[in-house]
This record gives sequence, C-alpha cells and structure tokens, in this order.
Amino acid sequence: MKHRAVAVLLIGILALILPGTASAARVPLRGGNAFAFFISYDASGCVETAVFVLVSLGDRTEVGISVNDSCEGKLLMAARGSAPLGRRAFAMRRSLETATLKTSVTADDAVTGASFRVQVTLTWRGHGATSQDVDNFHAVSPGFRVDGAYSGVSRFAEAKGVVAGPKASFTPEPALFAPMMWVSNGEVILA
Repeated sequence: MKHRAVAVLLIGILALILPGTASAARVPLRGGNAFAFFISYDASGCVETAVFVLVSLGDRTEVGISVNDSCEGKLLMAARGSAPLGRRAFAMRRSLETATLKTSVTADDAVTGASFRVQVTLTWRGHGATSQDVDNFHAVSPGFRVDGAYSGVSRFAEAKGVVAGPKASFTPEPALFAPMMWVSNGEVILA
C-alpha cells in the first residue's frame, strides 16, 4: 500500500508535467506533495461522486470530479481542472504532520461542456510513522520515454474539508485515501 501511495503521487506529478514539456527535458522533483481521494453516495445509493485533489511539488494543484448515476447508467459530470498555486495557498510541514490547501480552480466538465469554479479548502493530518522512500521508475511508450528517480519521506494522512462547485459540496465525508510526501531529491528525464 505504501508504494501505491508514492506511485499515485508520482503519476499525478507526471500528469501535470508532461503536457507542457518539450521532448528531451530534465524536470527536477523537490517539494511537498499531497493527494486526497473522496467518494460519496446520495441517499438512494445510485449516484456516486468521486473527487481527487493533487498538490504537486507545492506549486500546482489538480482537481477531478466525477458524478455517475449507476441506476440510470448515466455519467452526470466528468470535470477536471488544474492551476498554479499562489504563495500562501499550500502549506506543508516537512515532518508531514499537517498540510493545508486553500485555492480555487476552474474545472471543465466534459459531459456538459460547461466550465465552473471549484473552491478547495482541505487539511491533511498525518498519522502513523513516516516512511523513507527511495525508488526509480521507467516508462516507455510509442513516441516517448520517461526515466526518473527520487528520494523522500511519505506518510498516510486523513484529509477533510470542502471541494465545492457553485451549487454543491462534492466532499461530505473525509478522504478515503490521502497520502502526503516530501521529495528531497529527484529528477524526471523525458525523451
């Protein structure tokens, strides 16, 4: 489970880095990272809302919101947005005891074509021991190659707060999965 948490954070970081990166680039990895995954159901049990929030290297955030009616077999929302963070929007202790995020992101809904502001106010509280992580990873696909290595400290956490659109809060329950990580040294090479 610990390696899964680290892999989720690194995949999220790469998702934020790759779209704007030219070929053959070196991207340093240093800083605080936090992830939270929320899931909730309406009173009927039919409508599932899944939300993720990723803070990458302390300077960028990404939000995804999916609302699916399984009884009707209908996707009601599939929204995603990302934005750079302001100076005081994200704070994390290197000890991974706590982290806070307060920002807003414009999300684009692929189902309706609408865009809307998402307000994010979350707090992570670490629990359990921290874990020292040292790893490398490689991915090859037609047209690109990704090689990377990192060292850092990770910790599981509880995340609570609000991820809300103009009409509703999407996070009535605490996060189901919420790791934090501090990357002290790392690099991704994209070719």
